[in-house]
Amino acid sequence: MRLLVVLSVLMGIAALACSTAAHAPAEPTPNIDATVVAGIQGTQEARTAQERAIDATVEARLNEAKTSQPTSGPSPTDTPMPVPTSGPMLAPTPTLASRPLPTPTLAPKPIKKNREIVFGGLDWTSALIQNGVARYIVEYGFGYKTSEIVGSTAPLLTGLTKRGDVDVLMEVWLPNQDAAWNEALRLGEVFSAGKSLEDHWQSSFLIPKYMQDANPDLDSVEDLKEDKFKNLFEQEGSKVVLLGCIAGWGCRTMQDGDHTGPGQIVGMGLENHVVLRDPGTSGVLAAAIEGAFANRDPILFYYWGPTALAQELEAEVGIVDLEQPHPSECVGNSPIYGCSFPAAEVMIALNVELVDETVEALALLIAV
Repeated sequence: MRLLVVLSVLMGIAALACSTAAHAPAEPTPNIDATVVAGIQGTQEARTAQERAIDATVEARLNEAKTSQPTSGPSPTDTPMPVPTSGPMLAPTPTLASRPLPTPTLAPKPIKKNREIVFGGLDWTSALIQNGVARYIVEYGFGYKTSEIVGSTAPLLTGLTKRGDVDVLMEVWLPNQDAAWNEALRLGEVFSAGKSLEDHWQSSFLIPKYMQDANPDLDSVEDLKEDKFKNLFEQEGSKVVLLGCIAGWGCRTMQDGDHTGPGQIVGMGLENHVVLRDPGTSGVLAAAIEGAFANRDPILFYYWGPTALAQELEAEVGIVDLEQPHPSECVGNSPIYGCSFPAAEVMIALNVELVDETVEALALLIAV
């Protein structure tokens, strides 16, 4: 645009000069074309220089802008995050719902010898627990195979002493088994490994405390001979029902008697007033007692302790042991002659062949 203006001005000057040249005296004049060309060339050179200067300025500013920006590089997502080394890496918390725990399994039993140790499976809770603990240790601690024959005291003790098909009885209650036990010891048919439990109590003539609270004079087995007290209990053939020991238990012999003595019922003169009922199992016995206590029903029953049931009933309701002749009044303190049970000794009985063949197991059972 500026170039066109300049050219227009120069052309106007040239035209004016031509119109006045004929009238003026002839004088030397400058070369107008050369001047115009020179002016044009000077203007073009100035414009080119100015454009170069602008270009240089722009280029410099662009370079300055580039240097002020951060250097391009890979995106943060392309670069792995550094792992801190100042502390341990935390493991992720396991999710139990998505990964169920494995079921623990026992190691194979290390069988040391072919000798199998047979336990007598006595049918009450404490004996079953003791069998389970002893068998586990004998198998996994000493490497002997074990098995169990389930039954009651009398046949299992016979199996241990006479037939030899039972090796261990974890609970032999004395005096309930006095006659058989003493005979086996005398003949060398049994080895006593010592006490299995601390001394226990047992009684054939127990009643709930609520019965005595309602009848304060009911406190002895002699009262069971009187109709006014007999009528408080369940009767069978005009006799008070005694929920007693199970056939095969040693205490049953103490109640019924055998060739060595008359038993508690006859020995105390109660044969015309009390009749014994066999509950069949220890579970049925316990359930019948619990049911009577829960309903506050009258009941005459046999039980022993310390046991969970006896402690629970004693704490919540109360148990009364009717007065009976003291053990000292009977021969050898034995209830089979018509007196109360003395404190029970609970022994471990071992087959004599087991003692000879499995010394380590013997040491274990004596330690128990």
